[in-house]
Amino acid sequence: IADPMAGDLFFAEKSKCAFRNGERIRCSDTSDLGYSFGCGGGRISPNRATVLSRFIAAAAKQEFWISLFGSAAICAVYVADGRRDWFYAQGASVWDYAPSALLLQEAGCVVTNLAGKPWTLKDTSLVAANPVLHKKVLAVANG
Repeated sequence: IADPMAGDLFFAEKSKCAFRNGERIRCSDTSDLGYSFGCGGGRISPNRATVLSRFIAAAAKQEFWISLFGSAAICAVYVADGRRDWFYAQGASVWDYAPSALLLQEAGCVVTNLAGKPWTLKDTSLVAANPVLHKKVLAVANG
């Protein structure tokens, strides 16, 4: 995955770690949702509005941050590199998610669909974070 604005190239190979410009990367170890900084897509559609409304409701109880870059791949590299703590996306295509899922997994993230099942090429949603935070993000996303 290339981020030409930052001059970064991210790559991963199954069971061989994840890298940014040749340097190994790891996801964050943030475990408290209240101190986390998430990342998601930018378009709000009827499908996504339901889940996003759950994040807004959760923020009324516990503050957290979220960036919306409008690119699943850029969100994924920020989470894989530890610059963001979690990633939620829904409605993209396999070509958006497949490279991201591999990079996130190799950086130490748990990567599932919205139902909490391991992400597959047939899924149209993706949730990723370190093992502790992933459970909390998934709980919010599913209400």
